[in-house]
Amino acid sequence: MSEHSLTRIPLVPRATALPPDERRSQILDAAEPLLRVHGRKVSTREIAQAAEVAEGTIFRVFDSKEDLINQTIVRAIRAERTVAQLEEIDPDLDLEDTLVAVAQVLRERLRQTFELLRSIGPPANATEQDRQAFHDYMVDQNRLITAAVTQLIGPDQDQLVLTLDQTVQLLTTLTMTVSHPLLSRAHELSHLSDDPRALVDLLLHGALIDSTRTRQSFDHRSADPAPMDISAWASAPAS
Repeated sequence: MSEHSLTRIPLVPRATALPPDERRSQILDAAEPLLRVHGRKVSTREIAQAAEVAEGTIFRVFDSKEDLINQTIVRAIRAERTVAQLEEIDPDLDLEDTLVAVAQVLRERLRQTFELLRSIGPPANATEQDRQAFHDYMVDQNRLITAAVTQLIGPDQDQLVLTLDQTVQLLTTLTMTVSHPLLSRAHELSHLSDDPRALVDLLLHGALIDSTRTRQSFDHRSADPAPMDISAWASAPAS
């Protein structure tokens, strides 16, 4: 083979032609684990190699490297994966086992989301509008997850002194408080376990050894939380 013919051999094998949506998914699949490890330092060349495509292929389906990173975050945080995991939980489980399975899914989502966002960090030129849009997106996805959990435990509502929404929010809050890496100091001080069975045991039975109710001492379902207005604190000058 002549030297001239060798120069015509492509360095990266030509990728099989795919529709843009499938090619985008293929590249996102390759990008996510790399971003978890290397953050924004990962190169499009490294992503292309992992996806087994030419580097130029990335820019035929993404506007830029930043667009690729943003779409990776959006897809990773999308509720779809978590909802699918929740839908796989056996509907014949009793309430406690159902909540344990739910807590396991929520804890894993929390850890994976934190790992990805910590590795990538915020974009250098993020505007207040960007931050608000990201916040709104997270809220929307969490609503979808809450709805899926609510539907899952709905048949057991009569066993609870809480509404379904209150139960889901309490489980979510407890899971986040005990499992979130940024709240690890609280975890160390309390020595609370983030094992899903420990979380659900506290949710359903509290701190009493004998947790059987003889009467309901508080009407949780009708409670008005009257949230505190912290706007005055936020605007007050530092002392």
